[in-house]
Amino acid sequence: MSEIVLIPPGQSASISPQSSGFAHGFGLFETMRFEAGQLCFWDLHWERLKQSAKYFGLEVPDKHAVIDAVQSLVQSLDTRELILKLSLLKEVGGTRLYIYSRPAMASPPAGQLILDTQFPIHADSPLSGHKTHNYMECIYLLEKARAQGYRDWLRLDTEGFVAETTTSNVFFINESEIVTPAAEGGILPGVAREALLGSDQIEIFEQRISPGMLRDMRGAFITNAIMGVQAVSGVEGLPDGDPVDFDLNHPLIEKIRSEFDRLKAIHALKLI
Repeated sequence: MSEIVLIPPGQSASISPQSSGFAHGFGLFETMRFEAGQLCFWDLHWERLKQSAKYFGLEVPDKHAVIDAVQSLVQSLDTRELILKLSLLKEVGGTRLYIYSRPAMASPPAGQLILDTQFPIHADSPLSGHKTHNYMECIYLLEKARAQGYRDWLRLDTEGFVAETTTSNVFFINESEIVTPAAEGGILPGVAREALLGSDQIEIFEQRISPGMLRDMRGAFITNAIMGVQAVSGVEGLPDGDPVDFDLNHPLIEKIRSEFDRLKAIHALKLI
């Protein structure tokens, strides 16, 4: 049995401390942007949640019932833009899908990444590739990077290849191509990444990228469904000690931003 729990702003919901969702963080979540009456990338978010739920043996509510609940929430709010959250938690005897919102927040400005060689991503972890409530590692590392003045960490996998940041997928621009780390390195396949890889207007290649290869790159950007596409100014902490700088105004980055906006509309769910 899977129950839908709608939490309007200013209200709260109770979670049993006996549930595995509370006690162990046994759950999945999706974070979506609502703007201009539409829920951006809805189909990709829902499909990822559904596939991860199947993998972990979690029941999901009926899709149409979820859409009705989401529509009820956004129609009750006097706002054109917000961030919608879905949290599917394992409860005693079933699951609960909590639906709630938070205000949209401005993304930090473009900045440098710092290479993380201490805490690699394990591709063979059963949590690899899934957006779970076990998110403490990512938030802890992100806070450490921000405290040192960096936009985020650039994380590696256990084989030493570039993987992702703590909260975003990463892409690089060489002389003529856009490349991104392959999914088998243990990255979280973000919905923005999936949409861009599926585009028929641009070509992006998945490949293994070593830290040394970053010196051949001319530009870089990170993506997630909330902030969209953000250019990266450089990477510090490379093995030879010297930072690498990227062109924040590389023409391909603007092309990617335009394509992201087009894809966002294609994958949107109109609610009001």
